[in-house]
Amino acid sequence: NPNQALPTPSPIPRNWRETKCSLRQLMSFWKQVRLPFPCSNAGSSWATPAPPADEAPAATPRTPRRRQSGFVIDPFHQHEVDWNNGVQYVALQDGDTFEAIAIEFHLTVSELLAINDLTPDADIAALQYVYVRTKRNRAHPDCPTHTAGRGESLWDIAHTYGVKLRKLRKYNSMPEGTEPQPGDVVSLRARKRP
Repeated sequence: NPNQALPTPSPIPRNWRETKCSLRQLMSFWKQVRLPFPCSNAGSSWATPAPPADEAPAATPRTPRRRQSGFVIDPFHQHEVDWNNGVQYVALQDGDTFEAIAIEFHLTVSELLAINDLTPDADIAALQYVYVRTKRNRAHPDCPTHTAGRGESLWDIAHTYGVKLRKLRKYNSMPEGTEPQPGDVVSLRARKRP
């Protein structure tokens, strides 16, 4: 009701040294008078109308927020996102498929496979985690090299350090089809020219 007597808000300090509490007081005032907050698009009504008692509130569809960069923020991920070498990845769970993870992180299946240097016939059951953002061109400066272990492929090393497979092949002059031998030192960063 516009004629309703509004509660008197606490005085808002004008001194810039007291601005810490002024925002708190302003928020308290808006809650007291039940006005739509100034940045909302609630219109000019004094209060948000309540739904009728016999009518259940309509469920609002969950829409992820989108930044200007195009990255979609979805707080309802089923997988917890972790970071390796500055790249986001998720640990796989029982029943996961490439299709489900691609949908969850707003990717296509081909994009997800390309990010992880995988072929279309890859078996997700053989993996422990997958990256959901593009891997880096080189490893962290603290990890310039890696000593290959028994049965370890160049893909395994690239996946462990979050580095693109083609970059590792370039750094180590290893064409397609060649793999490191146990004990070989694999460069994870571009070698400095003498």
